[in-house]
Amino acid sequence: MNYPRVYHTSVVLPDGKVFTAGGQVWGKPFNESNVQFVPELYDPVTDSFEPQSSHNMIRVYHSISMLLPDATVFNGGGGLCGNCSFNHYDAQIFIPPYLLTPSGKRRARPEIKTVDETVTVGQVLKFTTDKVVESASLVRQGTTTHTVNTDQRRVPLNIEAGNGNSFTAKLPDSSGALLPGWYMLFAMDANGTPSEAATVKVELPKAATSELEELDQSDVDMESEDHAECEDEKMPATLAALLSSPIRVWKSWRPTLVL
Repeated sequence: MNYPRVYHTSVVLPDGKVFTAGGQVWGKPFNESNVQFVPELYDPVTDSFEPQSSHNMIRVYHSISMLLPDATVFNGGGGLCGNCSFNHYDAQIFIPPYLLTPSGKRRARPEIKTVDETVTVGQVLKFTTDKVVESASLVRQGTTTHTVNTDQRRVPLNIEAGNGNSFTAKLPDSSGALLPGWYMLFAMDANGTPSEAATVKVELPKAATSELEELDQSDVDMESEDHAECEDEKMPATLAALLSSPIRVWKSWRPTLVL
């Protein structure tokens, strides 16, 4: 990196580059000294970091960054330590260079017209676009806390062109590489400009079952339904007891929207 930092956030982009923002030179929770304001873009091909336009919001401990379906990056938050002064209830949107021309105008981008909404690990993903694209990737929908997106994953796809603007991609055979779950599919043109994402659900292959196993499973399903009915009867009483208690299990049990 060009700028040393800790408590920063990083996001892998559809083209494989990594956006890094915020942080401070010396890490100290709920402290806003030695803050870094210049984001950087890491290119794994050249193994280099390129400084980006400086932002004007402090992003340190507890801040987050998330890739959005339109291929921009949400960068916000920070602090969140009760009533301390270092809380930031605001956010910014970073527009990566792949969406902009050299003069700063928005590039025309490809559009995914159709896609397999559910696919299986090791099988073929099919999609169509409104124009020719050169590459594609699946980016897992993330979950982030304490500046870390622990569910972050990008799977590059080798695509093959079919008739018109139809494309196929053989998915990885390993469920360790392509974890089951929800992904954003991005298709990129010759300029590296990505489409807006199409949502794709990745599932594990269904294991073959014998007739005996199917009978056993039907017995389990029947027992589960009986158990569920019993639990449904208990829930209203449990909730009533929790909500009427003078000491609540959660101090802020009713969520509020901060504008």
